[in-house]
Amino acid sequence: MIFETLHDSAERGELMLVEGGMCHWHLRNDGQLTIREIISTKKGAGSLILRRLEATLGATSLFAKCPADLPANWWYTRRGFYVERMETTKSGRKLICWRKSLDTPKHLPNNAGGIQLFYCAGKNSRLDEIALDAGWYLGIQAPNHAYYRPLFVDQNWKNPNREKYMQALAEHRPYMATVLDWEESGQFDEVMSWATEAAQYVSVVVIIPKVSGEVWRVPDMVAGKPVRLGYSVPTSYGGTTVPLAEFGQRPVHLLGGSPHKQLELASVLNAVSVDCNLHAERANNAQYWTPKFSGKARNPYYPQLQEVDGWKQPNAPYEAFRRSCNNIRAAWEVLEAKRLAAPDVQLAMAI
Repeated sequence: MIFETLHDSAERGELMLVEGGMCHWHLRNDGQLTIREIISTKKGAGSLILRRLEATLGATSLFAKCPADLPANWWYTRRGFYVERMETTKSGRKLICWRKSLDTPKHLPNNAGGIQLFYCAGKNSRLDEIALDAGWYLGIQAPNHAYYRPLFVDQNWKNPNREKYMQALAEHRPYMATVLDWEESGQFDEVMSWATEAAQYVSVVVIIPKVSGEVWRVPDMVAGKPVRLGYSVPTSYGGTTVPLAEFGQRPVHLLGGSPHKQLELASVLNAVSVDCNLHAERANNAQYWTPKFSGKARNPYYPQLQEVDGWKQPNAPYEAFRRSCNNIRAAWEVLEAKRLAAPDVQLAMAI
């Protein structure tokens, strides 16, 4: 019977297998995600499972029952669950009912040194999982499909659709979202109107100024929510031409571009968050990002797996993406360590 149950759960996508762990769960129509069984045989596997569960699309809370006499209850305590009630089985055994709310977070911890890293794509569920497992947050450019709950949502600046975009924000309730790019001086009121509406659904609003000499007009708060300036890293797709000095020490979100360019900008701008998906495109060619590969490679920032260690496995794109996620996160952690080692030049980090 248990094998039939697990098979049915697997068919519904509610059976999770990771290295050193397994979780059997069910998402109810009211948004409660019930953890039916969770097993961890390797350090870190439980945290990895929890990260994916928290990102499950449509989940508003996590719920689990655990016998009161088991040490596993400490695991729930340390990970933000609270005791909702106690139950007693027919045999007399006491159960602790645990719950964790998944409301829109008011604050989001840094996941790479002093930075919030977002993998913003929403086109491949396996890549989303790899990014999550590497400790990244997820984002999407609406109206792309989301496989996991996005904590960052970006609008399509080349083809903005306010109605559909606000519907996406209302559905996902992300931590942070961009609004209409401010490309012309006369657009300011329209941009602020977008920002005011978006503030209903998010904790942080990102406004992207592309008008030189007018960044000062962007307020620090809109509708009671903090504003983060967006800097679109110049690429062939587009980018910001506003002089960096105009951003001052205000908190900045870096949009797109290469990881090494983002790291360079962080030495000038008060970058507190970044989104990136270029390494996913490079992974299609079995290339992964490194700070700068010292060996022989056509592209020192994106060596191919075969150039580095002869990797020829069929899952090369996923392996390349995994390496990129780990390397990018490590590079930001190194940058933060340098900032801490030189507090006299450390940029002031903000929400």
